[in-house]
Amino acid sequence: MCKNKMNLKILYDNKAREGFKSAWGFSCLIEAEEKILFDTGWDGNLLHHNMRKLNVDPKNIGKIVISHDHWDHAGGVSYILNETDDPEVFVPRSFSGRLKKEIASRARLREVSGEERISNNVFTTGELGTSIKEHSVFIETDKGFVVITGCSHPGLHNILNFVKNY
Repeated sequence: MCKNKMNLKILYDNKAREGFKSAWGFSCLIEAEEKILFDTGWDGNLLHHNMRKLNVDPKNIGKIVISHDHWDHAGGVSYILNETDDPEVFVPRSFSGRLKKEIASRARLREVSGEERISNNVFTTGELGTSIKEHSVFIETDKGFVVITGCSHPGLHNILNFVKNY
């Protein structure tokens, strides 16, 4: 289990603290043994602003996880790919072919269908759901699992059951 400190920074959300910008969408930075960006919001400029306010250097992000193929979670991907150095990008296998092609031309694309390890103690559930497929991230800690989701289209109950049975 994770013995080291883990920190989560919300970089993008529809509500924000004073001095930060808000918009519809989501992005979270997982700071553990590696820096992993979960989702990118829809506006790269807003993501950039909030990253700068939190002293987050995109060049230090080695892995990116895009939960699903909706603009408010994947729209900032072009910005972040311009700012990072050859990151590994995890997307659901059902992700948009156009976006997969763009990502593959600028990063190391990993299409995910089943559960797999992203980093030490950090995993993806793999694609869950039927109509809108989405994957979530779960982090193994000394006290149990921390689960990070995008929209939870497969249902939060289904996501948590998957992690519980891991």
